Amino acid sequence: MKRGTLLMPAPTNPVEREAWLAARMDGIGASEIAVVLGISPYDSPFSLYWRKKLRSHIEANEDMEWGSRLEDAIAVKFAENHPDLFLGDGGLYQHADHSWMLATPDRLAYNHLCLRTLDPDPATWGPCGSCWASVLVQLKTTFSFDGWGEPGTDQIPDHYRAQVMQEMEVYGAARCWIPVLSQGKRYREYVVDYDAADAALLVKRGAEFMDQLSNDEPPRIDGSVATTQTLKQLHPDVIDDCVTVPQALADRWWQAKQILADAEAAHAEVTNQMRAAVGKHRYGVAGGRRVAARVVYDSSRVAGKRLKKDHPDLYEQYTTTSTTDKLTPIEETP
Repeated sequence: MKRGTLLMPAPTNPVEREAWLAARMDGIGASEIAVVLGISPYDSPFSLYWRKKLRSHIEANEDMEWGSRLEDAIAVKFAENHPDLFLGDGGLYQHADHSWMLATPDRLAYNHLCLRTLDPDPATWGPCGSCWASVLVQLKTTFSFDGWGEPGTDQIPDHYRAQVMQEMEVYGAARCWIPVLSQGKRYREYVVDYDAADAALLVKRGAEFMDQLSNDEPPRIDGSVATTQTLKQLHPDVIDDCVTVPQALADRWWQAKQILADAEAAHAEVTNQMRAAVGKHRYGVAGGRRVAARVVYDSSRVAGKRLKKDHPDLYEQYTTTSTTDKLTPIEETP
Protein backbone atom coordinates (compact mmCIF):
# COMPACT_ATOMS: atom_id res chain seq x y z
CA MET A 1 0.00 0.00 0.00
CA LYS A 2 1.11 3.55 -0.66
CA ARG A 3 1.89 5.73 2.30
CA GLY A 4 -0.22 8.79 2.94
CA THR A 5 1.10 12.30 3.40
CA LEU A 6 1.12 14.08 6.76
CA LEU A 7 -0.78 17.35 6.27
CA MET A 8 -0.40 18.57 9.84
CA PRO A 9 0.28 17.18 13.31
CA ALA A 10 -2.44 16.88 15.92
CA PRO A 11 -3.49 20.37 17.09
CA THR A 12 -2.26 21.63 20.45
CA ASN A 13 -4.02 25.02 20.61
CA PRO A 14 -7.23 26.70 19.33
CA VAL A 15 -5.51 28.27 16.30
CA GLU A 16 -4.10 24.93 15.15
CA ARG A 17 -7.47 23.28 15.76
CA GLU A 18 -9.23 25.79 13.51
CA ALA A 19 -6.73 25.06 10.74
CA TRP A 20 -7.21 21.32 11.34
CA LEU A 21 -11.01 21.60 11.04
CA ALA A 22 -10.72 23.76 7.93
CA ALA A 23 -8.49 21.18 6.23
CA ARG A 24 -10.99 18.42 7.01
CA MET A 25 -13.73 20.43 5.27
CA ASP A 26 -12.04 19.85 1.92
CA GLY A 27 -12.29 16.08 2.13
CA ILE A 28 -13.85 13.14 3.95
CA GLY A 29 -12.30 12.20 7.28
CA ALA A 30 -12.19 8.61 8.48
CA SER A 31 -14.76 9.42 11.17
CA GLU A 32 -17.09 10.67 8.40
CA ILE A 33 -16.93 7.74 5.99
CA ALA A 34 -19.56 5.80 7.94
CA VAL A 35 -21.89 8.78 7.44
CA VAL A 36 -21.26 8.65 3.69
CA LEU A 37 -22.10 4.92 3.76
CA GLY A 38 -25.32 5.62 5.66
CA ILE A 39 -24.34 3.42 8.62
CA SER A 40 -23.58 6.07 11.23
CA PRO A 41 -25.94 6.03 14.25
CA TYR A 42 -25.26 9.73 14.84
CA ASP A 43 -25.35 11.46 11.45
CA SER A 44 -26.73 11.30 7.91
CA PRO A 45 -25.29 11.81 4.40
CA PHE A 46 -27.69 14.73 3.88
CA SER A 47 -26.43 16.49 7.03
CA LEU A 48 -22.79 15.87 6.20
CA TYR A 49 -23.31 17.22 2.68
CA TRP A 50 -24.66 20.53 3.98
CA ARG A 51 -21.97 20.87 6.63
CA LYS A 52 -19.39 20.54 3.87
CA LYS A 53 -21.26 23.01 1.67
CA LEU A 54 -21.72 25.57 4.45
CA ARG A 55 -18.35 24.75 6.07
CA SER A 56 -19.89 24.31 9.49
CA HIS A 57 -18.75 21.97 12.24
CA ILE A 58 -20.54 19.80 14.77
CA GLU A 59 -20.30 21.42 18.19
CA ALA A 60 -18.55 19.20 20.72
CA ASN A 61 -20.86 17.63 23.30
CA GLU A 62 -20.03 16.05 26.66
CA ASP A 63 -19.50 12.59 25.15
CA MET A 64 -17.03 13.99 22.63
CA GLU A 65 -15.26 16.09 25.27
CA TRP A 66 -14.73 13.22 27.69
CA GLY A 67 -13.82 10.83 24.92
CA SER A 68 -11.00 13.23 24.04
CA ARG A 69 -9.97 13.77 27.67
CA LEU A 70 -9.74 10.02 28.33
CA GLU A 71 -7.60 9.27 25.28
CA ASP A 72 -4.32 9.62 27.15
CA ALA A 73 -5.42 7.27 29.94
CA ILE A 74 -6.53 4.63 27.44
CA ALA A 75 -3.27 4.99 25.51
CA VAL A 76 -1.25 4.43 28.71
CA LYS A 77 -3.16 1.22 29.42
CA PHE A 78 -2.65 0.00 25.86
CA ALA A 79 1.08 0.75 26.04
CA GLU A 80 1.35 -1.25 29.27
CA ASN A 81 -0.27 -4.22 27.54
CA HIS A 82 2.03 -3.93 24.50
CA PRO A 83 5.60 -3.19 25.64
CA ASP A 84 6.82 -4.29 22.19
CA LEU A 85 5.19 -1.25 20.61
CA PHE A 86 6.27 2.37 20.79
CA LEU A 87 3.32 4.77 20.60
CA GLY A 88 3.74 8.02 18.72
CA ASP A 89 1.31 10.86 18.13
CA GLY A 90 -1.07 10.77 15.20
CA GLY A 91 -1.93 13.62 12.86
CA LEU A 92 -3.97 14.54 9.80
CA TYR A 93 -2.99 12.36 6.82
CA GLN A 94 -4.00 12.52 3.16
CA HIS A 95 -4.25 9.56 0.77
CA ALA A 96 -1.47 9.33 -1.80
CA ASP A 97 -3.89 8.97 -4.75
CA HIS A 98 -7.20 10.38 -3.50
CA SER A 99 -6.66 13.85 -2.07
CA TRP A 100 -10.17 13.98 -0.56
CA MET A 101 -9.52 10.89 1.56
CA LEU A 102 -8.28 11.90 5.03
CA ALA A 103 -7.46 10.12 8.28
CA THR A 104 -6.62 11.20 11.82
CA PRO A 105 -5.30 8.16 13.73
CA ASP A 106 -5.08 8.76 17.47
CA ARG A 107 -1.71 7.03 17.83
CA LEU A 108 0.94 5.43 15.63
CA ALA A 109 2.44 2.15 16.88
CA TYR A 110 6.01 1.39 15.86
CA ASN A 111 7.28 -2.19 16.09
CA HIS A 112 10.89 -1.05 15.95
CA LEU A 113 12.55 1.27 18.44
CA CYS A 114 15.38 3.35 17.02
CA LEU A 115 17.78 3.11 19.91
CA ARG A 116 19.43 6.40 20.74
CA THR A 117 22.89 5.10 21.56
CA LEU A 118 23.99 8.49 22.84
CA ASP A 119 21.41 8.28 25.63
CA PRO A 120 21.12 4.95 27.46
CA ASP A 121 17.77 5.91 29.05
CA PRO A 122 15.06 3.76 27.33
CA ALA A 123 12.50 6.45 28.14
CA THR A 124 14.08 8.64 25.46
CA TRP A 125 14.05 5.98 22.74
CA GLY A 126 11.67 6.47 19.88
CA PRO A 127 11.28 6.34 16.11
CA CYS A 128 13.65 8.32 13.97
CA GLY A 129 12.38 10.60 11.22
CA SER A 130 12.61 7.85 8.59
CA CYS A 131 10.54 5.27 10.49
CA TRP A 132 6.99 4.50 9.40
CA ALA A 133 4.47 2.92 11.77
CA SER A 134 2.98 -0.37 10.59
CA VAL A 135 0.14 -0.33 13.12
CA LEU A 136 -2.42 2.33 13.99
CA VAL A 137 -4.24 2.79 17.29
CA GLN A 138 -7.73 4.27 17.53
CA LEU A 139 -8.82 5.03 21.11
CA LYS A 140 -12.51 4.72 21.95
CA THR A 141 -14.91 5.24 24.84
CA THR A 142 -18.38 3.69 24.91
CA PHE A 143 -21.33 3.56 27.25
CA SER A 144 -21.72 -0.21 26.83
CA PHE A 145 -20.24 -3.08 24.84
CA ASP A 146 -23.51 -3.82 23.06
CA GLY A 147 -22.58 -4.42 19.44
CA TRP A 148 -18.99 -5.33 20.32
CA GLY A 149 -17.73 -8.92 20.12
CA GLU A 150 -15.23 -10.82 22.22
CA PRO A 151 -12.05 -8.94 23.17
CA GLY A 152 -9.15 -9.57 20.82
CA THR A 153 -11.40 -10.07 17.79
CA ASP A 154 -12.29 -7.73 14.93
CA GLN A 155 -15.97 -7.73 15.91
CA ILE A 156 -16.59 -4.02 16.35
CA PRO A 157 -19.54 -1.83 15.32
CA ASP A 158 -19.72 -1.33 11.55
CA HIS A 159 -19.29 2.46 11.71
CA TYR A 160 -16.05 2.07 13.67
CA ARG A 161 -14.81 -0.62 11.28
CA ALA A 162 -15.35 1.75 8.36
CA GLN A 163 -13.40 4.45 10.21
CA VAL A 164 -10.33 2.35 10.97
CA MET A 165 -10.38 0.78 7.49
CA GLN A 166 -10.14 4.25 5.93
CA GLU A 167 -7.35 5.17 8.33
CA MET A 168 -5.35 2.12 7.28
CA GLU A 169 -6.04 2.83 3.59
CA VAL A 170 -4.91 6.44 3.92
CA TYR A 171 -1.88 5.89 6.11
CA GLY A 172 -0.73 2.66 4.52
CA ALA A 173 -0.95 0.44 7.62
CA ALA A 174 -1.80 -3.25 7.75
CA ARG A 175 -3.43 -3.32 11.18
CA CYS A 176 -5.30 -1.13 13.64
CA TRP A 177 -5.77 -1.74 17.34
CA ILE A 178 -8.91 -0.37 18.99
CA PRO A 179 -8.59 -0.07 22.80
CA VAL A 180 -11.99 0.69 24.32
CA LEU A 181 -12.99 2.00 27.74
CA SER A 182 -16.59 1.64 28.90
CA GLN A 183 -18.03 3.71 31.75
CA GLY A 184 -14.54 4.53 32.97
CA LYS A 185 -13.88 1.05 34.37
CA ARG A 186 -14.20 -1.72 31.76
CA TYR A 187 -11.34 -2.01 29.29
CA ARG A 188 -11.11 -4.15 26.16
CA GLU A 189 -8.96 -4.36 23.05
CA TYR A 190 -9.93 -5.22 19.49
CA VAL A 191 -7.84 -5.52 16.36
CA VAL A 192 -8.81 -5.04 12.70
CA ASP A 193 -6.61 -6.00 9.75
CA TYR A 194 -6.60 -4.20 6.43
CA ASP A 195 -9.06 -5.56 3.85
CA ALA A 196 -8.50 -4.43 0.25
CA ALA A 197 -12.11 -5.10 -0.82
CA ASP A 198 -13.55 -3.09 2.06
CA ALA A 199 -11.12 -0.26 1.41
CA ALA A 200 -12.02 -0.20 -2.30
CA LEU A 201 -15.70 0.21 -1.38
CA LEU A 202 -14.85 3.18 0.84
CA VAL A 203 -12.88 4.80 -1.99
CA LYS A 204 -15.77 4.27 -4.43
CA ARG A 205 -18.49 5.61 -2.15
CA GLY A 206 -16.36 8.49 -0.94
CA ALA A 207 -15.58 9.56 -4.51
CA GLU A 208 -19.29 9.46 -5.33
CA PHE A 209 -20.05 11.71 -2.36
CA MET A 210 -17.37 14.18 -3.44
CA ASP A 211 -18.95 14.22 -6.92
CA GLN A 212 -22.29 15.08 -5.31
CA LEU A 213 -20.63 18.01 -3.57
CA SER A 214 -19.04 19.22 -6.78
CA ASN A 215 -22.28 18.90 -8.76
CA ASP A 216 -24.52 20.45 -6.07
CA GLU A 217 -26.54 17.24 -5.75
CA PRO A 218 -27.61 16.66 -2.13
CA PRO A 219 -28.08 13.03 -1.01
CA ARG A 220 -31.60 11.70 -0.59
CA ILE A 221 -33.56 12.94 2.40
CA ASP A 222 -33.91 10.19 4.99
CA GLY A 223 -35.86 10.02 8.26
CA SER A 224 -32.93 10.47 10.65
CA VAL A 225 -32.92 13.01 13.46
CA ALA A 226 -29.75 14.52 11.97
CA THR A 227 -31.52 15.20 8.67
CA THR A 228 -34.51 16.73 10.47
CA GLN A 229 -32.23 19.09 12.38
CA THR A 230 -30.38 20.07 9.20
CA LEU A 231 -33.63 20.87 7.36
CA LYS A 232 -34.71 23.08 10.28
CA GLN A 233 -31.38 24.89 10.19
CA LEU A 234 -31.59 25.38 6.41
CA HIS A 235 -35.05 26.96 6.77
CA PRO A 236 -35.13 28.71 10.17
CA ASP A 237 -37.84 31.24 9.25
CA VAL A 238 -41.46 30.88 8.13
CA ILE A 239 -42.92 32.89 5.24
CA ASP A 240 -46.68 33.40 5.50
CA ASP A 241 -47.35 32.13 2.00
CA CYS A 242 -48.18 28.94 0.08
CA VAL A 243 -45.93 26.73 -2.01
CA THR A 244 -47.03 23.93 -4.33
CA VAL A 245 -45.70 20.50 -3.35
CA PRO A 246 -45.91 17.36 -5.52
CA GLN A 247 -49.23 15.57 -5.21
CA ALA A 248 -47.46 12.22 -5.02
CA LEU A 249 -45.46 13.46 -2.03
CA ALA A 250 -48.62 14.69 -0.30
CA ASP A 251 -50.30 11.30 -0.90
CA ARG A 252 -47.31 9.41 0.48
CA TRP A 253 -47.26 11.63 3.55
CA TRP A 254 -50.92 11.04 4.29
CA GLN A 255 -50.51 7.31 3.76
CA ALA A 256 -47.53 7.22 6.12
CA LYS A 257 -49.48 9.18 8.75
CA GLN A 258 -52.34 6.70 8.51
CA ILE A 259 -50.00 3.71 8.77
CA LEU A 260 -48.42 5.30 11.85
CA ALA A 261 -51.82 5.95 13.42
CA ASP A 262 -52.89 2.35 12.79
CA ALA A 263 -49.62 1.05 14.25
CA GLU A 264 -49.96 3.25 17.35
CA ALA A 265 -53.53 2.02 17.87
CA ALA A 266 -52.41 -1.61 17.53
CA HIS A 267 -49.54 -1.00 19.92
CA ALA A 268 -51.84 0.60 22.50
CA GLU A 269 -54.22 -2.36 22.27
CA VAL A 270 -51.58 -5.06 22.71
CA THR A 271 -49.93 -3.03 25.50
CA ASN A 272 -53.22 -3.03 27.42
CA GLN A 273 -53.55 -6.76 26.86
CA MET A 274 -50.03 -7.28 28.22
CA ARG A 275 -50.82 -4.99 31.17
CA ALA A 276 -53.84 -7.17 31.98
CA ALA A 277 -51.72 -10.33 31.73
CA VAL A 278 -48.98 -8.96 34.01
CA GLY A 279 -51.47 -7.60 36.56
CA LYS A 280 -49.80 -6.62 39.83
CA HIS A 281 -46.57 -8.54 39.15
CA ARG A 282 -43.19 -6.91 38.49
CA TYR A 283 -42.28 -9.01 35.44
CA GLY A 284 -44.00 -10.91 32.66
CA VAL A 285 -42.18 -14.08 31.56
CA ALA A 286 -42.55 -15.99 28.28
CA GLY A 287 -40.42 -18.85 27.02
CA GLY A 288 -38.30 -18.72 30.15
CA ARG A 289 -37.23 -15.09 29.73
CA ARG A 290 -38.54 -11.72 30.88
CA VAL A 291 -40.52 -9.92 28.21
CA ALA A 292 -42.22 -7.17 30.24
CA ALA A 293 -41.44 -5.15 33.37
CA ARG A 294 -43.85 -3.01 35.36
CA VAL A 295 -42.53 0.00 37.26
CA VAL A 296 -44.65 2.21 39.51
CA TYR A 297 -43.24 5.41 41.03
CA ASP A 298 -44.21 8.94 41.98
CA SER A 299 -42.91 11.89 39.98
CA SER A 300 -42.97 15.60 40.68
CA ARG A 301 -43.25 18.58 38.38
CA VAL A 302 -43.79 22.28 38.77
CA ALA A 303 -47.40 23.43 38.44
CA GLY A 304 -46.67 26.11 35.85
CA LYS A 305 -50.12 27.70 35.67
CA ARG A 306 -50.40 27.97 39.44
CA LEU A 307 -46.88 29.40 39.76
CA LYS A 308 -47.62 31.97 37.06
CA LYS A 309 -50.79 33.05 38.86
CA ASP A 310 -49.44 33.16 42.44
CA HIS A 311 -45.79 34.16 41.82
CA PRO A 312 -45.49 35.80 38.38
CA ASP A 313 -42.07 37.23 39.21
CA LEU A 314 -40.63 33.80 39.95
CA TYR A 315 -42.37 32.32 36.92
CA GLU A 316 -40.81 34.96 34.69
CA GLN A 317 -37.38 34.50 36.27
CA TYR A 318 -37.26 30.74 35.72
CA THR A 319 -39.00 30.52 32.36
CA THR A 320 -36.85 29.73 29.33
CA THR A 321 -37.78 30.13 25.69
CA SER A 322 -37.07 27.57 22.98
CA THR A 323 -38.02 27.34 19.33
CA THR A 324 -40.49 24.68 18.18
CA ASP A 325 -40.46 23.72 14.51
CA LYS A 326 -43.25 21.26 13.64
CA LEU A 327 -44.75 20.21 10.32
CA THR A 328 -48.34 18.99 10.74
CA PRO A 329 -50.86 17.67 8.22
CA ILE A 330 -54.03 19.67 7.54
CA GLU A 331 -57.16 18.68 5.69
CA GLU A 332 -58.60 21.45 3.60
CA THR A 333 -61.70 21.27 1.43
CA PRO A 334 -60.88 22.22 -2.16
